[in-house]
Amino acid sequence: MATTSAAVDDPTQVQPTHDDPDRRGLTPGEHLVDGGYTSAAIGLAARAQGIDLIGPLPPASDRQTREAKGFALTDFAIDWDAKSATCPRGEKSRYWGTTHVDGQPRTVVIFPEYGCRNCRVRPACTSGFTRRLTLHPREEHELLQRQRAEQNTDAWKQRYAKRAGVEGTICQAVRATGIRCSRYRGRAKTSLAHVFSATAINLHRMDAHLTGRPVGTTHRTHFADLDLDPKPSRKTRTRHP
Repeated sequence: MATTSAAVDDPTQVQPTHDDPDRRGLTPGEHLVDGGYTSAAIGLAARAQGIDLIGPLPPASDRQTREAKGFALTDFAIDWDAKSATCPRGEKSRYWGTTHVDGQPRTVVIFPEYGCRNCRVRPACTSGFTRRLTLHPREEHELLQRQRAEQNTDAWKQRYAKRAGVEGTICQAVRATGIRCSRYRGRAKTSLAHVFSATAINLHRMDAHLTGRPVGTTHRTHFADLDLDPKPSRKTRTRHP
């Protein structure tokens, strides 16, 4: 368990979480995380330590992928060795260069304007005069494409279903110990309170196991319990002649 300032970004805590068990020789084979802790760079760093980071990756940021219409990034063939890309219509790129986005290295691929301007399917590809691709570094790009394809399969969803246990633990900690609100000032005292909360959850679950207490059902909010269906049922429907 790690206690940090609220201003610390969640993804920065993945590596320290892996380093601690790695130093003790307890490196896990896989780590199930939510979407706030996934990225290509984090996934590669985890694999370098022998950890398979499993979590939903966001879709590609290009407009075609977001709108699920037209030629998306996955429709283009990327030749990293030749530093060239080929569009679905067979047109090859004219420019391959590097840039930085938010301080991270990216590869920029631009297709020839004369080819795009006269292309019959240009509306399905770009709204400009030419198509432009922005790629992650090769290892990150290939990992992104592979994992995005995998997370749409039933096998991946069944594997990731174990994450529900983690979410249940967080919910239990919030409801039983109020872990989201610190009763103390200072990080050291708050961290100690978090350890006590985790210990309390362990004791609570041990007691439930030893006494045969049934597993609780999924918690529903009061708002979710409200019947907001605008359509009245057939039994209560009023008909006016």
